[in-house]
Order: sequence, then structure tokens, then C-alpha cells
Amino acid sequence: MSWKKISLGVLIAVAIIACFIGFRALSNRFLPITSVRVEGNFGSNETVNIQRLLTTELQPKTNFFNVRLSKVQASLQNLPWVASVDVKKVWPHELVIQIDPEKAIVVWNRNDFLNAYGETFVAKIPMDEFTSLPQLIGPDDSSVEMLSDYQQMSVVLAPLHLSISQFAIDAANSWSVQLSNGVTVHLGNVQALEQLKRFVKLYPKVFAARATQLQEVDLRYAHGMAVRWK
Repeated sequence: MSWKKISLGVLIAVAIIACFIGFRALSNRFLPITSVRVEGNFGSNETVNIQRLLTTELQPKTNFFNVRLSKVQASLQNLPWVASVDVKKVWPHELVIQIDPEKAIVVWNRNDFLNAYGETFVAKIPMDEFTSLPQLIGPDDSSVEMLSDYQQMSVVLAPLHLSISQFAIDAANSWSVQLSNGVTVHLGNVQALEQLKRFVKLYPKVFAARATQLQEVDLRYAHGMAVRWK
């Protein structure tokens, strides 16, 4: 191989490297991230949190090539009310961020919320939405099981056109269910669903005519029940 060929190869390599360095330098100057589009259904408080976080993540020298999408995504995902995040670049200077917030199924232990998987999260939601959600109260480690029980009981109560306003489990593991008509039903920690089915079966015959006067029904008896009227 001649020195001329070697020199030509070196010159080409140097030229390619120089072009790359020059392109990166120009991109740093002329292709900064100047537009961030955030899409999703969330409130003004959440918007402030997002803006504050993005201001930290996207420094003045952030451009189309050096922006770390995975880092931006991970930071947003850590917000307690966020379910999922998708971040992508749009040539030549835009970031598009899609944020899906957690959807509250029930209020958990008076302050937090549960999503459809029984996972707890913290969020600020309008008061009217907060008060319309069912309340679940129980041991901290029982959210998944209680949500499942709540859903099963809701199915059992459906024929009566009644829903659950509050479902609580006390220290003795006894169940207390407050219905949408204000009636409280007490269930034992064994065969609670079967006890509730018995209540649903008896309701049209025993309670329907005096439903507005009914206050509590205690089904924690093997062969009967205790009833309290207003």
C-alpha cells in the first residue's frame, strides 16, 4: 500500500470527523429544544408540577440530539399521580409528551386513592369528584384484596340497584358496608359474600317496603340477623 493511499484515507477520515464535529456544534447552536407539547387530562396543579420538573430536566443547552428521553420519561413517571408517560422527539426542535394520569376508582383510607389494580397513589382531585367516590377503609397492606371484595359485592348488589358508599374492615376483620341508600350492613370475616347474597335475596320481601326506615342490618349470625330501624 502506498503512502499516497494511506494519506488519502487519513484525510477522508479526518474530513468525516471534522464534518461530524462541525455538525454537532451547529446542532447545539441551531437545533435547541424550543417547543415542548404536553398532552393529557390533568388539572392546573399537575401542570405546575410538570412545568417545574421539565425546567429542571431541559437545560438551556438541551438540543435535539443530546436530550435524554429516558431520563425525562423516568422523572415524569415518578410523579405520584402519573400512570404512564411517552416522550418522543419531533424534528427539528420539539418534544411531545403524552401523560396518562392514574384514574381513581375509590378513596383509600380517607386520603389516598386506588387505581383499577388496587395500587395506591396520591392526587389532588376536585371536591365533587372526591365525594362521589366510594370509600375503602382497612389495613394498609389490604388494598388489592379489599378492592376485589368491593367489586364482587357491587356485582351482588346490582339487582337491588344499590351501590357501596363505604366498605370498612375493622381490627377484628369484620366487614361493614354502607350502601347508597344509607343502610349499613355488617358482615362477618367468614363467608361475607354469602351473607350479602342472603341480604339481597331477603331485601324485596323483608325490607323494600320500609327501606326508608331501615338503618342497620347485622348478618353475623349463622341462622338469622339483627335489624335496627330508624
